[in-house]
Amino acid sequence: MFCNFLRRMIRLLLSLLLLGASASQAQPPNFRIAYNTSTAPLLPLVREVYRKIGMQPEFLLLPAERAITGAERGDYDADLSRAGGSIQAYTHLMQTREPLRRTELYAYARKGSPLLIRQAEELRGHSLGLLHGAKHAEEFVRHHGLQAQRSHSAESLYAMLNAERFEIALVTSIQARADRQVLELQAQRVSGALATGYSYHVLNKKHAALAPQFDAALLALKQSGQADHLLPPEMGGLGPGAPVPATP
Repeated sequence: MFCNFLRRMIRLLLSLLLLGASASQAQPPNFRIAYNTSTAPLLPLVREVYRKIGMQPEFLLLPAERAITGAERGDYDADLSRAGGSIQAYTHLMQTREPLRRTELYAYARKGSPLLIRQAEELRGHSLGLLHGAKHAEEFVRHHGLQAQRSHSAESLYAMLNAERFEIALVTSIQARADRQVLELQAQRVSGALATGYSYHVLNKKHAALAPQFDAALLALKQSGQADHLLPPEMGGLGPGAPVPATP
């Protein structure tokens, strides 16, 4: 009788151990995601993606450089969002496949300017400015071998444009939406989309198994239309107050 009791206890303990192992596989303990002020508007979308796959990460607001280097070292498990291709120098990071957002790049000049830019090559010979940290603009300039003055705030970028410190400001679609009222007063768009880029969620490679789950959940949110309501207008979304379309 004692032997039967002992066997039952051993089976119970093994079941508890297996349950604990299963739970730890579902969500790594203390899963932490770093983000910065420029990617903060994406937080509701990424939080919902993780909720869909059964996880509740901790989100930490950090300076942009500290966030990405900390994710590389493994201090944080993921970085909320980075421009596609911008993590190539980091050996322990990987980007997911499904983009979080799409970004276009435009040229803006002072009000009344006769300039018309149809392609990147036509920017040569013109002085350029951009917002420091706007990765899509910085990568565009680097890729095309251009030079640009960098401003540390959108306000100073537009002030420098109007003060004729440079002829053209390179502005992303996200920045243009956020600063729409200011831009309409101080500048005019003088190009179509000069480049299109995408931003992705970034994982430390030790969590590579999470990437397909993240991509599938994000795609499902896009297809249902929920993703649009989790992004603010400056990110190209509708915001939480927009009416939800009826399901056919």
